Amino acid sequence: MKEPGVLRYGTRSIAADYARAAFGAVACLAPPLLVDVTAVLAWILVAVGALFVAFGLRTLLRHLTVYELSPEGIRAAGPLGASVSWKNMTAVNLAYFQTRPRRKVIVKSPGGWMELTLREDRQTIKIDSSLQGFDDVVGEAARVARERGLTLNPVTLANLEAMGFVHAPVEGEEILS
Repeated sequence: MKEPGVLRYGTRSIAADYARAAFGAVACLAPPLLVDVTAVLAWILVAVGALFVAFGLRTLLRHLTVYELSPEGIRAAGPLGASVSWKNMTAVNLAYFQTRPRRKVIVKSPGGWMELTLREDRQTIKIDSSLQGFDDVVGEAARVARERGLTLNPVTLANLEAMGFVHAPVEGEEILS
């Protein structure tokens, strides 16, 4: 593993999410306040506007959270802090979410993002691929999962392979074909 480090979401990523949240909230919440709209349309706009406000609050939480990666584990220091130690980690899931039609699968393309979920008992840390140092966290989680013999789902295995982290079997582990 590389030296311990402090990881944050990039300024560009956070700023873009704040802009999306603000634009969506204003576009949805302004019409019911400024013009006469039917009650049904007003409720629909307010409901969708509330989703944009929730997205803005989620972005604020991501902005305020700092991740500390160390040989002992990973810790999220922020309003909803959590920590997962490598020796007690119970699950690793790596998912890819696509935002464009599938033509070619390109990891970390502009058409999607990845999300890593790490669990230890009741503690869960979720990070996405816009986190600076995401690859380091994925690599360390894959290494620890392999060493500890954790069972990884086929989607996680395929995504690890696509990122270049081959999940080689531990001694005595069978390779499923």
